[in-house]
Amino acid sequence: MNKCQCGQLGTLCHILFACPMGLKVRYTWRHNQVLRIIVNAIEPKINVINQSKLPVKECQGKVMFPQEGKKGAAKPPPETQVVDERW
Repeated sequence: MNKCQCGQLGTLCHILFACPMGLKVRYTWRHNQVLRIIVNAIEPKINVINQSKLPVKECQGKVMFPQEGKKGAAKPPPETQVVDERW
């Protein structure tokens, strides 16, 4: 019987279930297959988003800071939120 690359006896059971060298290759292959499926699922949407223009929103305008030693106006700043509605 031949020896496996890991040094153990190369039985069918060892090659299919126990060889650490074979397991690493299978784990890597399975991982890469899952990543390929994810990429194929989201890549078209990413391309559409990257080719479209960003939404135009009104900007807040100038921010006025009080001078040193003087009190500023006691009004809260307006709430602004940037939302990308392309998703």
